[in-house]
Amino acid sequence: MILSPGLAHGCFELLDRISKHPQTTTDIHRAFSRIGRVPVMDVTFAITSLDWTRASNDGTLVLTASGRSILSLADPVARMRRTIFDYIELVKPPWLSSAHRGRLNITMYVEPALRQTLHEAGLIDGEDAEAVAFWDALSAKARGLRDDLKLRTGRVGERLTIERERERTGQAPEWKSIYSDADGFDVLSVVDATDLSRLRIEVKATTDRERGSFHVTANEWAQAVSGQPYIFHLWVLSGENPILRVVNVDDIKPHVPKNFGAGLWESVCIPFDRFP
Repeated sequence: MILSPGLAHGCFELLDRISKHPQTTTDIHRAFSRIGRVPVMDVTFAITSLDWTRASNDGTLVLTASGRSILSLADPVARMRRTIFDYIELVKPPWLSSAHRGRLNITMYVEPALRQTLHEAGLIDGEDAEAVAFWDALSAKARGLRDDLKLRTGRVGERLTIERERERTGQAPEWKSIYSDADGFDVLSVVDATDLSRLRIEVKATTDRERGSFHVTANEWAQAVSGQPYIFHLWVLSGENPILRVVNVDDIKPHVPKNFGAGLWESVCIPFDRFP
């Protein structure tokens, strides 16, 4: 399903009909071949997928709270904006993850039908408070998606480190990061099977072999240079077999900034390809 102005208006018209004369999907399909210029099957599919209607026990379509909310918006621009947001919530299109880069980036990559819908909703050039709030909400959603992907990728790397350390040392390492992010490292292992000195491991993972990068925080670096055994596990997860690069503190040090004056660094981004 790709949202277009025609599909949106067809949905509004059908919601209005259902609110006044409840009927089954079958009845609707028998009564209409199209609503406006859109096939009626596309419209009924849309209002169901968007959770604007549901079937009652006898099969009659009734409006959900979301459907009633859409219908209650008298302002056509506000209604279209809400429709676009509901659509994005449902479909989660691939371009959503880059929404934090701004609306220009989005409008360059969306389907023409959706771009036309955005234009009708005043979201291409609109600078009113509601339009700005729409893009801010979309940007927040994009950041959430990126953070979720980053977390899941990181957990895969940490689990691989746990398995590797168990095999390497014969000891069960501690998975510290699932309990707290304040320690400055992710896994607590030992130096080797004969040296049980505690080894702190910070795990970084990427699925992008060519352009992947990782962040080292000031807290992680403070732990790294504290004098206790500390290493970095850099996992590249692209391809069938994960690739591990074990990197020591001295190798990371040239890429870490220094504090000057009243300025304090908090995080540094380092490309994976600096450690072939």
